[in-house]
Amino acid sequence: MTRAASAAAQSAGFVVIGSGPAGQKAAIQAAKAGHDVVLVERECAVGGACVRTGTIPSKTLRERATRPRLHGEPEAVERPMEELLAGVADVVEAHDRYMTAQLERNGVRVLRGQARFLGPTRLEVLRISGPSLQVEAPRVVIATGSRPRAPAQFSIDHEHVLDSDSILSLSWLPRSLLVLGGGVIACEYASIFASLGCRVTQVDRNHRPLSFIDAELTDVYVEALRAAGSDFLPGVGVRALHWDGISQVRADFDDGFGLARASNTTPVIVIRFEAESAAALERIKGEFRRALQPLKPGAPLPY
Repeated sequence: MTRAASAAAQSAGFVVIGSGPAGQKAAIQAAKAGHDVVLVERECAVGGACVRTGTIPSKTLRERATRPRLHGEPEAVERPMEELLAGVADVVEAHDRYMTAQLERNGVRVLRGQARFLGPTRLEVLRISGPSLQVEAPRVVIATGSRPRAPAQFSIDHEHVLDSDSILSLSWLPRSLLVLGGGVIACEYASIFASLGCRVTQVDRNHRPLSFIDAELTDVYVEALRAAGSDFLPGVGVRALHWDGISQVRADFDDGFGLARASNTTPVIVIRFEAESAAALERIKGEFRRALQPLKPGAPLPY
């Protein structure tokens, strides 16, 4: 039996794709409103990137960064990242148990797999093991979250050139770090690693970081970064990155100026592209548009 020829579709009143903060809360609220809810998650546990690569790990590292200042502990530089992230696994496990129990308590059915549209109200859930499942529901919430995107001009090897998901996989806290980007996540990691004792250089094409907020506030951020021995370079684009095979990553800037850090461990973290994965979103939109083709022009959507 092929996946397409799997058993008849299950019915539900409400389907949520993705179990991150938005998807989980949408599922719970729909269940509380009396709907029969199905939550589709492709990972082995619920919670999304927030739990595993985003909020919980990064805030744990931030807490570690503030301790030397607040409690007189020794500087963290050249300490194992595993030590700095101690306790994260326990927090993630406890959070997973809490969310799983909450979903079960509210009668939300969780399906493990990857969802795709077969029609305006029908989805197929492709599972790693076992036959695929089809779910029919009049309402679907797409809460698939976001992931970093690699720029076209250089590759991310997740060892020397990393993104916001892989930066916490470093074995040791580096002495220096080049951060590409000026958004919220880039500024968060730049300030955290600067507080931990790293010499951080943050660069962005914009003339100030966090350009969507008042300049007075971003000025305070840049001043604090520089007071910690780090720097922000405005109006700078990166043309290429080169790992020398020994100890340094060299960044070639658009103006021809090159920056090399003399350090035994010099990673670069790329966080310029923080938005929803364009390719994934376009694929979902394309599937949805194709699913709507049988509808008559002007006919209302079933949502």
